[in-house]
Order: sequence, then structure tokens, then C-alpha cells
Amino acid sequence: LHDALPICRAKSPWIVAVGRFTSGKRSKHQLEMVTYFRRLLDGGVSGWELHLCGGADDPRYIEEVRKAASGLPVRIHAGVPRQELDEILGHASIFWHATGIDYSEQENPELMEHFGMSAAEAMAAGCVPVVVGRGGLKEVVGPDLLGWTWQSWDECLRKTRAVIDNPKLRASLAEKASRQAENFGFPKFQQRVCQLVRELTSRPKHTEQVIRASLAR
Repeated sequence: LHDALPICRAKSPWIVAVGRFTSGKRSKHQLEMVTYFRRLLDGGVSGWELHLCGGADDPRYIEEVRKAASGLPVRIHAGVPRQELDEILGHASIFWHATGIDYSEQENPELMEHFGMSAAEAMAAGCVPVVVGRGGLKEVVGPDLLGWTWQSWDECLRKTRAVIDNPKLRASLAEKASRQAENFGFPKFQQRVCQLVRELTSRPKHTEQVIRASLAR
């Protein structure tokens, strides 16, 4: 993660998603997010907003998302600057991510989220990750939050609604998310590199075994 991580601020009733606005196989599914956010509202959720942030790669797709979001509490931040994005993440309560939902993890691994930098940054800012449980996102959220990942949009809505309806649960999950995100920060990376160097220099005859073991962690 970059040095200046988003800061957890006073939380607002916001769901946030971060990713390029583009259609096709690499879509971040903002259009579907608008559709299912509408279902949350129709189901009785009130006072919440959906914030969609990302690069303005596909103007036509952005316009399609805007039209779908007409009349809804949806904020579209296309081409959002880094500082503004950090502010949004700091105030948001829930993070959505859906990359790979339309494809098989076994048959199309290249279409999954390989790591999930935006998820790690959102977690560092205290957002509860309600993300698709595929690809690298499973490792990012970690074992304590894996139960809040999902495999269908209906499951996404059920779990999102559970987090919305229970502030104490939301606060507990946000704390776990912040702790998990520390594993991807520079201090932890620095510690692992220093440990690796110490192991390599203290046991030169076993350099190859140490490197392999470190890469497998």
C-alpha cells in the first residue's frame, strides 16, 4: 500500500466501490451495483448513499451508469483525484467489489481480481469489505472476514443489509478490517524483507530453501 493510507474518519452511511469505469470482461460492474443498490432501497434501506469512484476509461459506460442512477442517492466520481478518493474511503462504511462475478474462478482465473489494492486501502480506512469471494480478494480480507464475501448478487445484498442493520456488528467488522489491512502496509513489508535478509545472511548454504519458503508464505 502507498505510504499515505486513507484515514478512518467519522463514518457516514455510504457504500463505496473503486475501479475503472469500463464495460466488457474487465468491467468493475458499476452498472450492476446501481441496480442492486436500488433493490436495497426498495427493500427498506434509507439514508444510505452509493459512491462509485474510478478512472474515466469509458465515457459511454459512465453515461449508462449515470442514467441508471438517475433519481437515486448515487454519487459518481469519475476521474477522482487521489486526495478526494482517500476522503471518500475515510467516510464510507461499506466497500463493494465485484470483479470476476460473471466468470468461473477455475476456468477464467485471469478475469479475477489478482490482489485487490482498492479493497486493502478501503479496509485500512475502516470500511467493511462485502466483496466477491474470488481471486486475490479472499487473501486480502483474511480469515476473519471471509464469511462476509459472496458468490451471487443476492448474497451480496443479504450480507450488506445485515451490516447496515447492525451498527455494533459494523463497528466490529470495521475494526477487524483495519487490523487485517496492516498486513499489507509498508511496515509489515519492511519487517518481512529484513527478516529474509537476516535469514539469507545467517545461513548462506540454505539460501535457495529460504527464498522458496518466503515466496510460499
